[in-house]
Amino acid sequence: MSDNKAVQRFFGYVPMAVGSLVTVLFGGCMALFLVVAIAQGVNSGVSAFSLMGTAALIVGGLPTALGVVLFVLGRRIAKDER
Repeated sequence: MSDNKAVQRFFGYVPMAVGSLVTVLFGGCMALFLVVAIAQGVNSGVSAFSLMGTAALIVGGLPTALGVVLFVLGRRIAKDER
């Protein structure tokens, strides 16, 4: 394997690793907040769920989506056959 190919694979695996960590950590946190929001919504009404659920989706959903995009781009870079 040439040096150029090794460097390309390295710079593909770095965003894959970062994207995986971001997706797992922020996605897990978002899932926990959604479970808490559902539990509060059952006990205290729909308004608590809508407020907490919306906040969880905004604060946790955007970084989770960014992590998925980083993973996909890193995979595309690492597997490029050029």
